[in-house]
Amino acid sequence: YFIIGKGSLEIAIISEQSNETVWRRGGGMNFLDWYIQHLSLFSVSEYQIWIISHTGNPEDEIKLDDVAIISGPCPASLTCSFDDETEACEWENFFTDSATLPWSIGSGSENITSAPAVDHSWGTAYGHYQFLNLQINQNNQLAYLRSQEISTTTPEGDCFQFWFYLYSVKSGEDVGELGVRLLANQTVMTERIWQHTFNGRDGWQYG
Repeated sequence: YFIIGKGSLEIAIISEQSNETVWRRGGGMNFLDWYIQHLSLFSVSEYQIWIISHTGNPEDEIKLDDVAIISGPCPASLTCSFDDETEACEWENFFTDSATLPWSIGSGSENITSAPAVDHSWGTAYGHYQFLNLQINQNNQLAYLRSQEISTTTPEGDCFQFWFYLYSVKSGEDVGELGVRLLANQTVMTERIWQHTFNGRDGWQYG
């Protein structure tokens, strides 16, 4: 799908038992490229899929292509822009005795002092991201964001890429560091395969 302007696109499931909107995107966010969406659908009776578009003005663009219905569950998607408050994709908080801080989904429009004013995907205050709501007395604390279990890599390995924001609105304040680890069998955690320590640079950085 591709959306420019104030228009929106939604998917609804219509059956004898219920009418339910299962996905919605748009409403003032400019999508700078084509995006793919997988939806796992469940129904105990026959149903129809309705694709519904809402336009805001004549300049809006809403495009849809390559629609498919495939038997079985959708593949797990670890690619995520955290577009809205309900879409964490296949990522979740992982708490331990030493890691108690929660990751949350937010946006610049909420004026959160410990979060960036714009997201990276759209560069606007209405795009969403995962963030840590840092408060006082949180020095040397941990927060883990964990993916779902991934099948073994290809012989060439897999590419993991991301953008991160590590900066404090208070000048000179150290906000800590960010790292990536691998977790095997849900229990064995490797040493960090990547890490970045606060360097005072403002803005989104490529991981």
